[in-house]
Amino acid sequence: MSVVVATSTGVAVALVYPQPERPKVLDRADCYADTDLAADPFHGGSAQLGTITGKSHSAEVAAELCADMWGLGLLRPGVPNVAVDENDPNLRASEQKRLYPVPNLVVCVRDGAAAVFPTDDPDFCRNAGLPSLLGK
Repeated sequence: MSVVVATSTGVAVALVYPQPERPKVLDRADCYADTDLAADPFHGGSAQLGTITGKSHSAEVAAELCADMWGLGLLRPGVPNVAVDENDPNLRASEQKRLYPVPNLVVCVRDGAAAVFPTDDPDFCRNAGLPSLLGK
């Protein structure tokens, strides 16, 4: 009897907590200014990933792109959507050009795209019912 309970509990946990996945939308990252999942439109901005880094579209690339948006002051809590074309050379930030603080960022998948949230909670994706984005 205890084997059945343990097995069914494992299945229930797997259904509640989504497994990490790859995004279906590969050319965009949604950079959130807060963790308000009910906001419509969401608070933050979308950035075109394009081929800006030569890397695969991973959590690291999405987080780096959104960190640049925070560092340049393009993202602020409660700011309405801002569309940013990352191929604009004026928006490329380096650590030296970042003038604004960059919060801790967590990368999930929402609506098929990479979704980067400012939060200190490393389990934010799981707790929000969102799959985390696979790193590679």
